[in-house]
Amino acid sequence: MSVRRARTVLVLCGFNVAILQLFLVKELSSLLLAAEVALTLVTTAYFAGFSVGYVVAHRLSPQTLARIGLAAFFLHLALPFLPRAVVGLFHDWGLRAFVPFVLVGVAVFGGTAFYSIFLPRLVERAAAGAVPFRIYMTFEVIGMLSGLVVMFIASKAPFAIVYAASAAAFITILHLTTGPHVFGRATAAVLAPFALVQALAFEQLDFASTAYAYRNIYDFKELRTVESAHSLYQRIAVVQAKSGTRFLYLDGFQHFGSSDLSRFNDLIAGLPSSMNSLGSVLIVGSGSFFAADRASETAARVMNVEIDERVAEIGLRDLRRGKRPAEKAAWSMEVDDAKHFVATTAERFDVIAMDIAGPFQFQVALLYTREFYEAAKRALTPRGVVAVQLSGGFATPGPNATRIAATLNSVFREVFVVDPHGGDTAFAYASDAPGFGVREIIAWLDARSIKARVYGADDVRLKVRATPPFSKGSMDTVVVEGLKRLWNRFFRARRP
Repeated sequence: MSVRRARTVLVLCGFNVAILQLFLVKELSSLLLAAEVALTLVTTAYFAGFSVGYVVAHRLSPQTLARIGLAAFFLHLALPFLPRAVVGLFHDWGLRAFVPFVLVGVAVFGGTAFYSIFLPRLVERAAAGAVPFRIYMTFEVIGMLSGLVVMFIASKAPFAIVYAASAAAFITILHLTTGPHVFGRATAAVLAPFALVQALAFEQLDFASTAYAYRNIYDFKELRTVESAHSLYQRIAVVQAKSGTRFLYLDGFQHFGSSDLSRFNDLIAGLPSSMNSLGSVLIVGSGSFFAADRASETAARVMNVEIDERVAEIGLRDLRRGKRPAEKAAWSMEVDDAKHFVATTAERFDVIAMDIAGPFQFQVALLYTREFYEAAKRALTPRGVVAVQLSGGFATPGPNATRIAATLNSVFREVFVVDPHGGDTAFAYASDAPGFGVREIIAWLDARSIKARVYGADDVRLKVRATPPFSKGSMDTVVVEGLKRLWNRFFRARRP
């Protein structure tokens, strides 16, 4: 292989490795429902794949490498859909406990193993003085950086386009390295039609595999996919049940679709907004924008801040069917990281409603820390209130509910908690000088026939007095909760 060809191969290998690692982290996060655990597994698979490649690199004849390359090519074409098929099939077969291990195997052999074969084979040439080793390594790193740049630039484009580029890179690698031992100079011509068919059928395969996996994971009888996407930040899926109800999942966590989530919007945005009538409301998150609708019933102005513009676009198109959010109030949306926006905005809000998932992923968990609540406090008016869901009940509180309430209590003078009967989560309302109390909250709940237990500020202080708050330096709950969800999903016996 010429030096020029070697450099091209290493660039293309690095390019594909970067794309596949980003894809696998988001894909496995959504299937395992444990982002940090998925990141650990993908990272482990990343280095394991390199180890496999390095071990076998010098033991492969050109003919054997060609056969492995051909098999790896078809695995590459199947990889966007294979993890979901694994989850669905193993659920069907009653073998859920094997899913994490099989997914790691898929990540090892689909992610880095094949690409890591080439660099060691070029080390001999470097040792002989033909080309310094650092030059080869530099070109592989350049390829990885190129893959990251492409993923960033194309974050709003269909993932099929990015993957088509990746497939073209793979064909080029085979053509330059193993082509003479497979189909000769016709390697590209023979393999390109397979990549073309995959590209043309990508959306159908993507939607079908998403519906299959989610139907088995969440026990739907029938399900069809409305949207499936990989944004720069997360895996997005909108699915529709036989009843016509649509569900939004972000990295596997449900953000819209059930009656409980309808009540969620009432309590996270409707209640605090009504206590600060005709005020200005900031809603962190977007999803279906239904929280903005609830806030607009009594607010004069509503703003959503959302880091992922793709989620907002999908929510407006597929969940709202184009209907404008917050029709009863002035509405706007800011695309920004909530931490940055809250810390830098000159505006002051009467309500900041946290329409987000629980502290199950590191970046989301940062929005439950003392540091974030201190920044939010500075963005409030003197009587402003922060509304937060506690990710669990408060009557017999779990670790998340108690720690979130304790964190709010460490920043604000008054914290009230509403724990709905039969609900999955309680809600906290924190302020230094609230213009309402337990009596007003109970009246609001009674008017809407919502049965709940309401805790006053003194009750909350008593419950959380021995609980340490969340901070940037205490994110242990993210990993612990991820491991619990992984255990419950795949290893815990299901009740008949």
